[in-house]
Amino acid sequence: MDNNETFLDNDMKEIVDSFVSESIDLLQDSESRLMKLEDHYEQEDINTIFRMFHSIKGTAGFLNFENIKEFTHTAETLLDIFRKNDIHPDNEIIDLLYATCDFMKKVIAFIAEKGNDQCYQDEAELLTKQINENINRLKNDLVANKATEEETIPFGELENTTASLLVQIESDFAVLKEQPDNFDLVQTILSKIQSIIQTFHNSGIPEIQEICKELEQKLDTSQLNESQVTTDFFTEITKATEIMKKTLQKLSSDTQSQTAKHAHLEKKNNELKKIGEILVEMGEITSETLDEALSSQQKTVGEILVENGKVSKKAVDKAYEIQKQNAQQKGLNVYEVHRKDIRVNTSKLDKLFDLVGELITAEVMVYSNPDLQGLKLDNFHKAANNLSKITRELQETATSIRMIPVEGLFTKMKRLVRDLSHKSQKEIQFSISGEETEMDRNVIELISDPLVHIIRNSIDHGIENQQERLDKNKKKAGSISLSARYEGNEIWISIEDDGKGLNRAKILEKALKNNLFAGNPDDLSDRQVWQYIFEPGFSTAEKVTDVSGRGVGMDVVKRNIEKIGGKIEIISETDQGTCIILKIPLTLAIMDGITVRIKENFYSLPIVDVLEFFKANMNQMVMEKDGHEVIRLREEVLPVIRLSSLFQLQNITFDLSEGIMVVVQNNHRKACFMVDEVVGNFQIVVKSLSQYLGRAKGVSGCTVMGNGDVSMILDTGTILEQVLN
Repeated sequence: MDNNETFLDNDMKEIVDSFVSESIDLLQDSESRLMKLEDHYEQEDINTIFRMFHSIKGTAGFLNFENIKEFTHTAETLLDIFRKNDIHPDNEIIDLLYATCDFMKKVIAFIAEKGNDQCYQDEAELLTKQINENINRLKNDLVANKATEEETIPFGELENTTASLLVQIESDFAVLKEQPDNFDLVQTILSKIQSIIQTFHNSGIPEIQEICKELEQKLDTSQLNESQVTTDFFTEITKATEIMKKTLQKLSSDTQSQTAKHAHLEKKNNELKKIGEILVEMGEITSETLDEALSSQQKTVGEILVENGKVSKKAVDKAYEIQKQNAQQKGLNVYEVHRKDIRVNTSKLDKLFDLVGELITAEVMVYSNPDLQGLKLDNFHKAANNLSKITRELQETATSIRMIPVEGLFTKMKRLVRDLSHKSQKEIQFSISGEETEMDRNVIELISDPLVHIIRNSIDHGIENQQERLDKNKKKAGSISLSARYEGNEIWISIEDDGKGLNRAKILEKALKNNLFAGNPDDLSDRQVWQYIFEPGFSTAEKVTDVSGRGVGMDVVKRNIEKIGGKIEIISETDQGTCIILKIPLTLAIMDGITVRIKENFYSLPIVDVLEFFKANMNQMVMEKDGHEVIRLREEVLPVIRLSSLFQLQNITFDLSEGIMVVVQNNHRKACFMVDEVVGNFQIVVKSLSQYLGRAKGVSGCTVMGNGDVSMILDTGTILEQVLN
């Protein structure tokens, strides 16, 4: 065991793992709130971040993670200043809070690996020092502002201060009666009266202000001398202080009465309307019906009304929803609302998903068992169809469990753009859309790094500096948009900027230098030219920068996307910008597909790529001058792709009319695949190809059929691009 590692038993490890997961979620949410604070200040965002830090601190203390507890407490103290004083954090504080979140994530990652938080002590001390310096700065600013601002002091505070001074004055008078010549004591009494006057100058309470004004006219401590301190003088002061005391008592009584009234109104406003009252307001029942239900109430009002047929369950559910919304607006608890989620280790979800895949394969094997061929088994087929329905629902449920919105990933990119725009000194307008789109959580993790690299390139190489943009009559601020949307059986994630675009001439020059093509470059389409940037070591950058020069090229990006069966498309125009589209399969393991046969070999196609099948006749066939075969289908002329030739199979069929045409479409291209037989429509459990086979172009994986044969899964888009370009 590592010397830095702490041994945890199974129970403790489960608790720590839960702390790690919850803390990461809280910190990600905190960063999202910080993003909102930069755009628009809301006090509730500060309160929420404070509560999240407080939650992490509390659990860390329970688990004896003292370092993170102390550090989080310091950060919490900083947030508390903003929370209690309702002030907007400046950019320096926002940057510091981001750095705090980053550091806490590092420590929590260490906890996940080592089981303790004994790490990064120097960094913790430096960051703690920065936080404390800002805490002191903010406190000093608040004290200075309080000293210079004229503000109305709450009456309760005025009352307590003044009452205390009046008690002291009465005590001083008692001494003065025994020592009438003690002029120093007179000065002390007058000083306290002046304090009361000063306190009430800006009180906004006219009764007290009037008394203070009269006393001010009678008392001028700078001119007062011993000869003026007479019995009449003391009588006037005593009278004024008594009036002030009685006035204070009256105001205090009035204030308490008003406070009680407000408290009653607030309590009344905060009380939740009962379900029956809401149903009456909705017009679903009358007051009489409600009274009748209440008179015999042993269950909830909603249950009684539904059982008696007075109102529908749908209406009651809607009333509960209204009650819940009212409660949330008032910050109250609704006891009918229960937690509907649990935290599950992702490895368990992956195991469940794998088992569902195996179940589907086993189901197909049973249903397609050759021993059953030719037998009349009506009851068997009925039971098998029912099993198939349940299996399908189980597969859809298992898939949906692993699907999460890309919102978290997109928020992470917002943070990235913010940091890089500061570092590169470029003003960037960053927008996101489609963040509610759901993807397999494993896929989200895999595309995170490619997405980071693409956005880095957009900022560093794509977006021009401000002067260049102004010279091109562009807006000073560059624009980058990140979006996600469903497209067939894929999710398309687009990263688009309005920068300088890809430089075709430079790319061709570099490609020629690297011997990537021969011939006339004018014969290459833009689409073909852009593909060169995915070659290993390919770069047209004149210098490596701190923003994008990190040793990871677009070849790694493409390789990572292809690992999950995805593709990358680039659209670029000079000085207009670049759009990079990541096309990701909706799910990695299971899909609906059409299986076909060519000779003794089987191939499967994603069902979303298949438009139709037909048997061709000789009248539809045309041979073009360049030797390519095409076929007329209604108003279209479609190229024919012989899969047997593509995969170099033996004893192929030469006559097109002898085969079956499968019309496929992908990425706005259409063609006809020629096959010998369409076997059927099946749920396909995708298996990856063994490493020693390498990556076969046009094949994305394989699947096991019901009879045990292996069917290769075709990558329709790659085949069309390979053959038709």
